[in-house]
Amino acid sequence: MENQEIQYIDYVSASEHNFHVSLLKLPEAVSLFTKLDQQILDMSRHLNLLPTLTEKDTFYFIGSFLLIAQRQMRNAFTLQLRRTSYDAMLLLRVGLESTVFAYRIFKEPSLLEVWARKNENRKEFTQKFSRDEIPSDMPFKEKIEQQLDRLNDYWAHPNIGYFATALQFQEEEIKVHFFDHSERTFHAVLLSSLDLCLNILAVFRKILADRFAIFITSTELTCQQLVTEFEQLKKKYRSIIEV
Repeated sequence: MENQEIQYIDYVSASEHNFHVSLLKLPEAVSLFTKLDQQILDMSRHLNLLPTLTEKDTFYFIGSFLLIAQRQMRNAFTLQLRRTSYDAMLLLRVGLESTVFAYRIFKEPSLLEVWARKNENRKEFTQKFSRDEIPSDMPFKEKIEQQLDRLNDYWAHPNIGYFATALQFQEEEIKVHFFDHSERTFHAVLLSSLDLCLNILAVFRKILADRFAIFITSTELTCQQLVTEFEQLKKKYRSIIEV
């Protein structure tokens, strides 16, 4: 299933097979993501229940960034289970960027207008949302920055770094890996993506913390349990990754 001559129907069949096998073989990872996704869903529902939240409120649009991040997380994890982790991380990249954008606007609400008027002033948009430093107090700032840089350098463009992960050069042919062929890589990227999803959750919790303190406090224990489950998952996969 790794050669470029694979028929499309066979490719789809293999993808479906990988997905269902992953659901059976990775119950802890699936359970962790499901609980994490529920936390994002609860945040969204909480914002939707607020009668005073309208399009005139910055948090109205921050909620939109939250929904985009959730969509990207869901789609990325689904691709991860299909063992197409490189494509999965590219989808997660948009979720990370959505999270950073939300935090920038949270810290400086006037940036919402810069974001909305991107097509009218691309130079200002690029400066404020790409070149300016991410606020120093954003949770997991350095980790998210490093991951975005890594995705841009190795996974977002077909440069030599991307080719090194996607191709296998043999004596008489070049093979393209449509699915993760290395258990080590698959589990390492799975852990990385779950870790980043937890980071995204932490950033949005920080955004909501002051204005919605009761909601954040009431869900703190659940979020701590998610981190504990993730640490347990890392221990379980360590023997595979450290081969």
